[in-house]
Amino acid sequence: MSYFYYNLTMEIITLIGDYKAFIADLLQKIKSAGIDIETYPIDHLCYRTATTEEYSELKNKLMQFSRAYIENTYHDRPISKFILKTPLLYNQYSISMLELPAPKKDIKYSSGLEHFEMVVDDFIAFQKKYKNLWSGSDDSNIYNETVYITFENNKTVKFHEYSLEEVLKKEGRQFIKLNQ
Repeated sequence: MSYFYYNLTMEIITLIGDYKAFIADLLQKIKSAGIDIETYPIDHLCYRTATTEEYSELKNKLMQFSRAYIENTYHDRPISKFILKTPLLYNQYSISMLELPAPKKDIKYSSGLEHFEMVVDDFIAFQKKYKNLWSGSDDSNIYNETVYITFENNKTVKFHEYSLEEVLKKEGRQFIKLNQ
């Protein structure tokens, strides 16, 4: 690992926390639940903020580590997505996107990593195979139905057919390129 990558990783960790421990914990929980995810990529990580002020501050800081971003409104609050200059690495996973939603009005959130999402190649078969394990589903996005499993402390893994970047393109949204 290069010195540059190490420093960049450490700076991101100061902003979002130990993403490697977060991923390792959830991967172990998925495996213990009996879900085979060996061949599926982690599409992105999601970091929740407790306040809109924290959201704005962290959004501005994450732009320094990103080559592009997009902010849109979803479920009545802004959500930013960042394509990182350097992907976050964990074992075989290379994660180039972070999602940062502002808190929903009148709902309390703790700040921290909340979930990651995985893209599965045969979503319908995958969804049916593990149907008794899902904590829930979300079909509010017309391009990408989601099923998910939530563990203690509201840590969640979501599964869907398309990457977040593909969905944004289908919606006609474009990332804003940032100065390199």
